[in-house]
Amino acid sequence: MLLWAALSTKPYLVMWRSCVSGAVLLVKNMKGIIYIRVSSDEQVKGTSLEFQEETCRKYCKDKGIEVVKLFREEGESAKDFKDQNRKQLLDALEFCRKKKGEIDVFVVLKVDRFARNTEDHFGIRKILLDYGVTLHSVTEPIGNSPTEKFIETVLAGAAEFDNAIRRERAINGMASRIKQGIYPNRPPIGYVNAKHNKHGDKKTVPDEPDKNIFPIIQKGLREYAKGNCTQVELCDILDEWGLSKYTHKKTYNQKVSFILGRYLYYYAGILRNP
Repeated sequence: MLLWAALSTKPYLVMWRSCVSGAVLLVKNMKGIIYIRVSSDEQVKGTSLEFQEETCRKYCKDKGIEVVKLFREEGESAKDFKDQNRKQLLDALEFCRKKKGEIDVFVVLKVDRFARNTEDHFGIRKILLDYGVTLHSVTEPIGNSPTEKFIETVLAGAAEFDNAIRRERAINGMASRIKQGIYPNRPPIGYVNAKHNKHGDKKTVPDEPDKNIFPIIQKGLREYAKGNCTQVELCDILDEWGLSKYTHKKTYNQKVSFILGRYLYYYAGILRNP
């Protein structure tokens, strides 16, 4: 057996030697992939991804796991693993499928980096097990023993609870701003978009009308309300009055449909709580 192992092209670790028979148990080196994720642009720009990668690689080195590939998810939520926005997770699962029998371990820093609800957590875990891959959390004692399974269930539930609390706070926060006359989302055409989300800020004042575009939209809505034009005709009228000059593109029926449908209450000064 030792001669066979020495001639093999694959690395093997000698894990145990019998004191009685002198037999040697050979265990193949484990191969694994690392999946790291952050859920916001602010975290991407910081050190969170780098910290996750460094910690996961150290874990693999200590456990004798050969890292075959790293999957890095930048600025994506873990609410639903079927969401196409989590492309790296889907790619990681596909990689495990294609390399079935070759990949042993799927390494994450924490359970909440993996999924944010128990249904998805155990759904993905089942997929990995079908491919012969075991989930490892660097910072949490999960595994296949009864105690480890219980801890994993609690951690998955805690991640789902945390996600639900965050969502509830976000909804309450948006509802509070609506009551103050502040639209929490991006305003429709005709208003200045201060890009608060991009800068990591929260809106504290209502959106200001755009001094060039707002009068054109307002005039067009008045003409349409009087019945002086159809929706299709309104597109051309708005451009004749200079809308395309400021937007740098022709106004099509879809944009007018948004103005007359989705945002009509907004233009009327009414904020609706969705």
